[in-house]
Amino acid sequence: MTRRGVVVSVNSDDAEEATHLNQEAAKSMKFGGLSHDEALKLVTLNPAMQLGIDKRVGSIDAGKDADLVIYNHDPLSAYAVVQKTLIDGRVYFDRQRDIADRPVREKEKKALLDKQKKAAEKKPESSDAAKKAMPQRSQARRNRKRRKRKSLSRRNRPLFLAVGDEKRAIE
Repeated sequence: MTRRGVVVSVNSDDAEEATHLNQEAAKSMKFGGLSHDEALKLVTLNPAMQLGIDKRVGSIDAGKDADLVIYNHDPLSAYAVVQKTLIDGRVYFDRQRDIADRPVREKEKKALLDKQKKAAEKKPESSDAAKKAMPQRSQARRNRKRRKRKSLSRRNRPLFLAVGDEKRAIE
């Protein structure tokens, strides 16, 4: 389609798939016979053209928004890892800073999980207090209903024994 002049792009509604559209574009080189530049346009200029925003984004030109992704390898390589992401000329993601901040985030995560665990441990105690405060009569009524449901579920339910083609009810 690209060779016939159709503006083709690769996109996805799936968040996971969207993180490696560059690899999906690379597949078009192997399986679609596109050149490196044509494959790269599938995830850069062509989508911008389809959205009518190619005057602002989609390529690196003077006067366009500075939305860039910097990789450590060719962007169409399966080994490419994002090093920096710039949006409107500002650093949005920096891999070196991310790696340096991981221990701090891990501490925060652990503290939040511990806090959540402590809160979960306290909840049953408060529900036990509520049960104790409940009048004994209503608690007894609730227990009778519970026993009745259990006995009804066991009763009137025949068990079957299959012997060859014959089925026999066991009481």
